[in-house]
Parts: sequence; C-alpha cells; structure tokens
Amino acid sequence: MSYVRHVLAITLMLTGACSDDDPMTPDGPAEVVMTGELIDFDSTDATFKGVLGSVLAVRGEPSFTQTTPPNGRINLTIPNREVIVDVGPGMDANGNAYIGGLIVVDPALAVGDNYKLRTFTMARAADFGYDPLLAQVYVHLEGAPGPVAIAAASEPAQAFDGTTWAAGNTGIAVFLPNVVIGGGTTTLTVTGATGLPASIPLEAGKITFVVAAN
Repeated sequence: MSYVRHVLAITLMLTGACSDDDPMTPDGPAEVVMTGELIDFDSTDATFKGVLGSVLAVRGEPSFTQTTPPNGRINLTIPNREVIVDVGPGMDANGNAYIGGLIVVDPALAVGDNYKLRTFTMARAADFGYDPLLAQVYVHLEGAPGPVAIAAASEPAQAFDGTTWAAGNTGIAVFLPNVVIGGGTTTLTVTGATGLPASIPLEAGKITFVVAAN
C-alpha cells in the first residue's frame, strides 16, 4: 500500500463514526427517535382509538415535528437531551377534537415505545370536571413504579388499570385533574421511579405528559 493510501485509510477509520449521516456527541448520537402512541383516554386493546392529526413539535425547535396518523403512533426525532414537546389538538375518526398539551421528554426513555399517552375530548373532559383555567397532569407508568403524587393542589387522582379509570394514584397511568398552576411548575414524585425531572411545567388548559419508569 502506498503512503498516501495508507494515510487515507487511517483517516477514514478515525472519522467514519462521525459522518454527516450519523452525527455524534460525546454522550452518543445527537438525535434520537421518540416512539410511543397518543390515544383516546378510554382506549383499550379491544376498543383501540388513536388520536389523528396532532402536531408534535419540539418547543423552540420546529424542525423536529411530526403529525400523528390515525392510530396515534408517535415517531418523532428529537435532540438527545431533555426537551419539551408541544402536543397540538388532534381529533378522532368523527372529527371530535382532543385536548392538547406538552410532553416532558427524557431522552433515555424516548426509545422503546415508552411514551404511551392518552388525551380526551371535551365531552369526556367534563366527566373529570375539566377547568380550562387550570393544568392537567398525566403520568404513564412504565414497568412497575408505585404511587404518583404532585406538590401542587389538584382534584383527586384517577388511575387506569388497562380497562377503566377509577379513583387512585397507582396504575398503568395516573391522571391528576385541575392542578393549580401557581408559579407554573410543580414537583412530581413516583415511588420507585428514577430519573424524573426536578420539576414539571404547568400550563392552563393543557395536559402535561410525563413517563415514569423504574
């Protein structure tokens, strides 16, 4: 091998892992793909209902955007760091609008279909006494973390067991209705979960979505 070809080969070996097609940071890839689903509040395996047409966009970085298909599938490229993803109002097959919100995304949980999120129509929201001047908090429990609580005042927690919603703070998902916004953030605690954000944002009329895993 000639000297020039030898140098070229070494150069390609050293730089190949950082090509434009696969940008890297010291902590891994610059971007990851967040996967999961956005579905109806009461959707089950037997009565599945996705949320159609919800625009998901990384806050402040609109180039990272996706619109949900009829099954509500989430497949959104995001920067490899904690971000907020805005969730636009979607609709069901009959054109009924769903309430939007924002997702607090942990990049470590972004892959692996962990972001299983639910929202409701205004008609269903009335069953929870929905107040558009207050915030709502939805926590998906991945694995087997325990009870959910927040520091801010809210209506009693509701838990989903895979089929129905009932009063409680432990289940597949937990919903905290009508959270007092106060300074715009609150502390979320989930027994047995790790890596939760130090605080979560609260916005009037919107659902703050969080995933808790152990």
